[in-house]
Amino acid sequence: VLARAFDRGTALQLIRADVDFQIRETFESALVFGGSTLEALGVDPEEVAEVIEDVRHRDAARFELQLAEGVRAGARFLKGNIGTPIPTPLSQPRRTGQALNEETAGVLHKSEPAD
Repeated sequence: VLARAFDRGTALQLIRADVDFQIRETFESALVFGGSTLEALGVDPEEVAEVIEDVRHRDAARFELQLAEGVRAGARFLKGNIGTPIPTPLSQPRRTGQALNEETAGVLHKSEPAD
């Protein structure tokens, strides 16, 4: 059996089901897209190849651990650079917000900084 897996969990299930070959579509496309993006940003192609190889190596190690210990295993192979996102505006507003109805007036008033 040759199978395409949409995600990591499906790939783990396919391997446990003893398929002959599986490929994780989103993982492979992410590597191609990421590599192309880095090259478009001017990163040296050799460095791009090294980054992709590092991601593949860490992913393979994590994947093997998850096969043995379950899907929650292998967190140590993840880069720890993802914190809690804090939404911020892309640019500063040019003027003060203006309420267009009573409901938004109440919300706008609550969000104004205290004097």
